[in-house]
Amino acid sequence: MLNQLADKIEPHLLENEKILWLGQPKQGFFLRSSDFIMIPFSIFFVAGPTFTMVTLYQESVPFAFKIFIVPFFLVGLYLFVGRFWVDIQKRKQTFYAITGNRILIVQNTKKQQVFSVNIAAETHFEFYQTKNGFGTINIGDQSNYFFRSSGNSLLGTQMNSSPAFEAIPEVKKVFQLLMYIKRGENPSPILEGLTQ
Repeated sequence: MLNQLADKIEPHLLENEKILWLGQPKQGFFLRSSDFIMIPFSIFFVAGPTFTMVTLYQESVPFAFKIFIVPFFLVGLYLFVGRFWVDIQKRKQTFYAITGNRILIVQNTKKQQVFSVNIAAETHFEFYQTKNGFGTINIGDQSNYFFRSSGNSLLGTQMNSSPAFEAIPEVKKVFQLLMYIKRGENPSPILEGLTQ
C-alpha cells in the first residue's frame, strides 16, 4: 500500500528529497459538519421540483413548462446524492506526503494538480481530531473554512483555498512531525513497510 502511494509522489520529489510520511484521505462515504446543513437543503431542493413535476405532468400544461423544472430536479439530485459520489472519487485520487522540508498534495482527477508547501515558510498549521484518531490538518489561512469543510465545497470539489491533509489517520502524529520539521529538527519517518 505505502509503495503504491510512494509511486504517486516520487515523480514530484526534488533531488535527494526523502519521504517522511505518506497518506490519503479516509476512503469511502462519510459525512462532514457542513453536510448537516446541506442534506436538509438538498432534500428540499429535490422534493420541491419533484412535487412540481408530478403536479405539472398530471395537468394539461404546455410541454415547455414540464421541461423547465427538470434542471432544478437534477441540481437537487446532485446535491443530495451526486456530490457524495464526486467526493469519494476525488479522495481516491488524492495523495499526501511530507518530506524533509515540503508538504506535497497530489490530486489525479481530470487534470493532475500538485500542491507544494515549504514547511519552514508556512506560518500557520492547525489540526482537528475525532475520537477515532482521524482528523484534518489545515495548512495556512483557512478563510471560508465552514464551507470548505476540510476540503469539500458545496459541490463536492475542493475550493481554491488553502491546502489541507483531510481525514487522515493518526492526525496528531502527523501534526507533530510537521512541528519537528518546522523547528529544524530531523524527525524519524512515520513509514512502515515502505522501501525507499
